[in-house]
Amino acid sequence: MTLYGLDVIIAKNGHFYLNEINGVSSGMKGFREIYGDNQVQEEVFRRLEERYGFITVNDGSYALDQYRSAHPLRFKIAVFKSRFKKYNPIRGVLASPKAFVDWMSEDALCSLDFGLPFPSYDGQKSTVFNLVNEVVPHPLINPYVNEAIAENKFLQYRLLKDTSLSAHIPKTALIGLGSTDEVALTDILDSTELLVRKPVLGLQGKGVKFMERRRVLGYSKTRGPIFPGPFFKDEPLYVEDLVAGDNYSFEPGLAIIQPFISSKRMIDAKKAYSVVRAIVCNGHFVDAYLRVSPHKRVNLSQGALAHPLSDKDRIGEFSERVIAIFERECRRYTENNFKSTLYNAYFEERGRTTKAMRDVDAGFAALRLIYPILDKFDGLLKKIKI
Repeated sequence: MTLYGLDVIIAKNGHFYLNEINGVSSGMKGFREIYGDNQVQEEVFRRLEERYGFITVNDGSYALDQYRSAHPLRFKIAVFKSRFKKYNPIRGVLASPKAFVDWMSEDALCSLDFGLPFPSYDGQKSTVFNLVNEVVPHPLINPYVNEAIAENKFLQYRLLKDTSLSAHIPKTALIGLGSTDEVALTDILDSTELLVRKPVLGLQGKGVKFMERRRVLGYSKTRGPIFPGPFFKDEPLYVEDLVAGDNYSFEPGLAIIQPFISSKRMIDAKKAYSVVRAIVCNGHFVDAYLRVSPHKRVNLSQGALAHPLSDKDRIGEFSERVIAIFERECRRYTENNFKSTLYNAYFEERGRTTKAMRDVDAGFAALRLIYPILDKFDGLLKKIKI
C-alpha cells in the first residue's frame, strides 16, 4: 500500500543522491504548473481506488472524536483552557539552548494544496489516506511505520545507510540536544567545505541552512546532556534517557548535517539548482519533474519553479528501486519498536554515555551554578578593597 514522493538530487557527474522520501502528503502542485491540469494527481487517485476500493481521509478528527466520546469532561476542560492559553510547542526539552527549533516559527511562502476527493474517515470500513499519521482500525495507504519514517530525515538515513542504496545516501551526522556523533561529524567536515543543516522533522524547506565548514565546526564537542547548566532535578538528562523511556518529544529539536551536493547547471540558458520530484504509487513510477531555483533551497513552497524533466526512464527505475528497498526495510519493524530500535542502534554505534561521563557533566553543571556566586563575591571583595 504505497504512495511516495521522492526528492532526488542529480549531481554534476550525473550520480543520483536520495535527498528524502516523502509519504502520502507528497505535493503534486509542480505537475499542475507543467501540464496545466491535475492529470498526475488524478492518475494517482485512480490507481489507489483501483487497488483499494473505497478510500477515506484521516485528518485527525477521528482520534479527536474518539477522545471526546471516551473522556467528555476532560475534552471540555481542554477546549476551555485552549481559549485562554496559546499553545507553545517550545517547552520541555525543546526549551534547551541545545535544541534547533528556529524552523518551527518559519513560514513557507505558500502552502500545499492536496485537493483530496475522498470523504472524511469516521471509523467506517475503508482504506485510509492518513494525512495525520495515526493508528486506526482500518488499513492505511502507507503503513504507519513507513509514513512515520518518511517524516523523519534521520530515521530514513539510519534505515537505508547500510542497504544497497548506500552509494546514493549522503553522509549524515545528527546534531542537537547533545546527541552528536563526533566521529561522523568529523568525517563529513573533512570531506567538504559547504554543508547543509536540515531539521529532522522539517518540511517544505523550513529550517534548511547552507553553512561553511568553519561555522559547522561550532557543532563539534557538543555531545552531552540536554541542558548545559543546573536545570536537572537529580542528574543530567540525555536524549538516550528519553529513548529508554519511550519519550520522543526531543525529535523537533534535532537536525542533521550533510555535505552540500551541487546540482547547478544550465537550465533554459540560466544557471540554476534543481531537485527531481518523482511520484511512486503502488510500487510503480508515475511521473517526475524538476524543481528549479537560482537559490540552493529548491522547494516550490520557497519560490522554486516546476520544470519538465526530459529523461524519466533512469529516474523512474531508480525511484521504484528506492521504494522497494525502503518498504522492505520498514517491514522489519512494528509500530511499537521502530523508533526505539533505530535510535538505540545509533547510540550503540556512537557510544553510550558512561557513568564517568555523566559524573563529569554533573560536576560541570554544579560549577556553572557556583561561578555566578563566586563572581559576585569577588566583586564585593573588590568594592570593600579586601
